[in-house]
Amino acid sequence: MTKKARYAHNKAILSLLGRLALAAVLCFAIYYIHRNWQGIRQVKHHFTAQILILAALCSFAGYVARGSVWALVSYEITGIRMHVLEAFRISSISWLGRYIPGKIWSLVGKAYMSAPSRKELPQYAAAVALDTLWLQVTAVALVLCVASFSPAARPHLGQYQNLCLTMLFALLFLCDPHVLAYSFNTVARILGRPSLPRRPRYLSLLALLLVDAFAIVCWASAFTVLASGILPVTIPDFPFCLAVFAIAWVAGFAVLFAPGGIGVRDSILAIGMTQLYPDATSQIIAIVIATRLMSMLTELVCFLIALAIPRFTKHPVKGDLPVES
Repeated sequence: MTKKARYAHNKAILSLLGRLALAAVLCFAIYYIHRNWQGIRQVKHHFTAQILILAALCSFAGYVARGSVWALVSYEITGIRMHVLEAFRISSISWLGRYIPGKIWSLVGKAYMSAPSRKELPQYAAAVALDTLWLQVTAVALVLCVASFSPAARPHLGQYQNLCLTMLFALLFLCDPHVLAYSFNTVARILGRPSLPRRPRYLSLLALLLVDAFAIVCWASAFTVLASGILPVTIPDFPFCLAVFAIAWVAGFAVLFAPGGIGVRDSILAIGMTQLYPDATSQIIAIVIATRLMSMLTELVCFLIALAIPRFTKHPVKGDLPVES
């Protein structure tokens, strides 16, 4: 089997895994609703059509932003332009891989679907690593901002500032363009692989930070809107909800055995909201369940939209910031 045929075979296997992941998501959603249905029914809620539509739009906007920005990240590493719709299509399909235990399937799938050939696959793997780590940088930075500038949230989050600051510096060091390029090129040289054609620009990383922050704020807004349908959550509570959601996001990604952060992310959301409403445990559980179902539904919608998006041809472009090997 030639390298080109093997690469096509691997893509076919990856496509099969994507279908299995879709089936797993659907089965899990049905099981999740069935298991928690009694608890949901017992909770009094005020989920109006306006609340559900607003939460869905916020969640969808976050996923659109996260999916589209892959075009920028991949170009900054590989020097190969990608259409924004192609970036959203690839991201939407790869997201379902998060529900397979191990966390790696989503990342591997994203690199495989993006690379024009096996030769460029390591470069796209580096781009996926940068994209993933930078999202965690953004989440930690948002927690620090809320803890530093929100008087209402400071009493609850002040004790975590030093930990978040340490995590932020460590992640920023790993994501620094010089460190990233040097690390990748060193490993590539040992393995006899080509080095990165270009190094990410700091201005592009700032743009990525803003887009990722927008996505997390959108997701946290969906969480807050859903919470307002059960508890008396108001606009002044949003900074705290944003920080809790960001912490839950990072923790859900860090625990490798939790598919899609299930269990870990949900537990942290529940524990965080309990600090605001200590006597509303059942209502908080219902909010967390609603948030999880909204997230899964949005990912399924993005996946269906991705199936309708045609593939766009990628055109190689020289990077303007070559890396010294």
